[in-house]
Amino acid sequence: MSGSKALTLRETMRAAPRWALVYLPTSALDSLVEALWLFTLGWEASRAGSAAGLVLAAGAVPAVAFVLWGGSLADRLGAHRVAIWTMAARVVVMVAWAAVVISDTAPIYLAAAAAFAVGAIAGIHDPAVSAVPQLLVPTGGLEASTNAQRISVRLVQTVGPALGGVIAGWSGIGAVVVVAAVIGLVPLAGFALLRTTRRPATDGQLQHADTGWRSLLSGFRWIARDPVIRRTVPVQGVINLTTASILMAALPLQARASGWGADVYGFATAGFGGGMLAGTVIAFSIRARAPRHRVAIAVVCAAITSVFVVTTGWAPTAALAIVSAGLMGLFLGPVGSILTGWTMATTAAADPSMYGRVFAVLLLVTTAAEPIGYLVFSALAAVTSVGVAAATFGAAGVLFAGLALGARAVRTSNHG
Repeated sequence: MSGSKALTLRETMRAAPRWALVYLPTSALDSLVEALWLFTLGWEASRAGSAAGLVLAAGAVPAVAFVLWGGSLADRLGAHRVAIWTMAARVVVMVAWAAVVISDTAPIYLAAAAAFAVGAIAGIHDPAVSAVPQLLVPTGGLEASTNAQRISVRLVQTVGPALGGVIAGWSGIGAVVVVAAVIGLVPLAGFALLRTTRRPATDGQLQHADTGWRSLLSGFRWIARDPVIRRTVPVQGVINLTTASILMAALPLQARASGWGADVYGFATAGFGGGMLAGTVIAFSIRARAPRHRVAIAVVCAAITSVFVVTTGWAPTAALAIVSAGLMGLFLGPVGSILTGWTMATTAAADPSMYGRVFAVLLLVTTAAEPIGYLVFSALAAVTSVGVAAATFGAAGVLFAGLALGARAVRTSNHG
């Protein structure tokens, strides 16, 4: 990676106080709303049994369909503006979703409809939120800021499902959504505070004059030219597919079938989030101690994560499911932090005008396969078992990681 000297987290916070004081807590609370939403969706979808994958796919498909457009809008209209509009829409949908889940007997198609609406909003919202740091942080601080943001997200992923499980145990699943809607007002205000943030010099005068589909697909073309990133992005996509299928399809099915209940499902998901938090913190150490090999180490962690995909799917007891999910999260933590940080810092240094669109491609790749993954996992589990489906998905993760490590560019983090 070329460009500005890499900054430490302390230097980044000093250079970008608005990022540290406003954006970071705002994005964390935004992630908490999403974590509570996913908790309630996973639990409601599990009522559909083997058709749960269809409900989950109803949310993932529109997220995929809109994500490239969301990245393009962030680059063209201003990331903070798009974040405000979509956050407001997310709160409105949360209020409607609360009315649906108040009754545990609501028709399952209403869950699918809510999932579709939230997914469509997320497709536009997530690239915009992720592009805001480029407006606030010096290029040299983007790797550190990406890792710090992921730590805050991991903390939320640890607290969110456990909080959802506790609230559901006390007051029912509907109360979880009400809490999510109320919390959503805070990040809405936070993004509004950033509304006067200066847009990049290239915004409105984009270095690439592509429009329409050419603009949307320009992120793919940029990634395809980089010998490291074009190999690591598929690894991120596959590992996200496998772990998401375990969390959103396998664990809820296991919890209902084994009589563990929503609280155990919440704690298993929280165990995963806790592991992710620890793994993301470890990523700072990897970045500092092995800068030339951090990309390769992250890919190795992806392979190890795939092993725990298998063990989580085979877990016969609630305790083992929680521990295995935690270890799965521990090794997954460095993967996204290092690989995403590397990709976005490289993009910002080489061509800042592409930032939103390249991040949109990352989101697309890490979410595009999810609806297929949910459907395939649910169908495979129905005709075999959850364990066999998990073993198949885990093997795919190991395979893609091995293919990436076979390239010298990945092993040495060399763009040449």
